[in-house]
Amino acid sequence: MNLKQFTTWSQSQPPLESAAELSNRERFLTLVVEGTALGVPEIDSTAYSAFRSSVGKLAMQLPDRLPDDEKLAQIRSVIREFENYRRSGEDELRNRNTVWRSLVSFLFRELLKSLGIDSSVEMADQLLRKI
Repeated sequence: MNLKQFTTWSQSQPPLESAAELSNRERFLTLVVEGTALGVPEIDSTAYSAFRSSVGKLAMQLPDRLPDDEKLAQIRSVIREFENYRRSGEDELRNRNTVWRSLVSFLFRELLKSLGIDSSVEMADQLLRKI
């Protein structure tokens, strides 16, 4: 409820706001961006720390009292950072998956060799494809 305060001469004044209330309202977008960045998984620690650093810098440039055009430009920059990190994270996961598969393939072939089974046999090849 927004009630006006009256002075002794019946002049209206805007309601008094505490400093914390004002700063929380001005930092709303900053807090939303920082909170969203907290939920992003850390896949590659170097890329993650660079992502968090750049998002933190961009978030500090998002006071609510900016004109809408400037807010939208800043929000686009933040979204671009999220998209770039997602892309790099997906690439890193794809690379890790490829490395794990090649390691499993190598170990499987070595196991077959230690058991005296030819790894070029079709049955072994089919098993390897299923892995």
